[in-house]
Amino acid sequence: MQMQVTAHGYYTFDVVYTMNNLGVILVDMGQPQRGKPVLQQALQVATALYGSNHEKLIHILLSLGGAFLALDDDESARNCFARAEAIEKRAKSPWRRIGSQLKGWGSTP
Repeated sequence: MQMQVTAHGYYTFDVVYTMNNLGVILVDMGQPQRGKPVLQQALQVATALYGSNHEKLIHILLSLGGAFLALDDDESARNCFARAEAIEKRAKSPWRRIGSQLKGWGSTP
């Protein structure tokens, strides 16, 4: 990743995309404690690039929510998912089905 940062500059979508992928891989490998800060940094950079309500943040928020779930931090995961859903409703992006997929998440039978 250092080569990509040097080649393109720190604040590019390529860097954000790579950071998100790295964070997801770490979470999938059973290392969410290492993946979470990478995903948080990806979100920070994407927010600086696009603003706090841009649809490009949705995927990162979903990834970060997954990291929080893996760390048993349900409240933080719920906050990430809720923010992603709010952004997609405003943006009417291709992610607009998130709400229907997350409706049952966290509910108790």
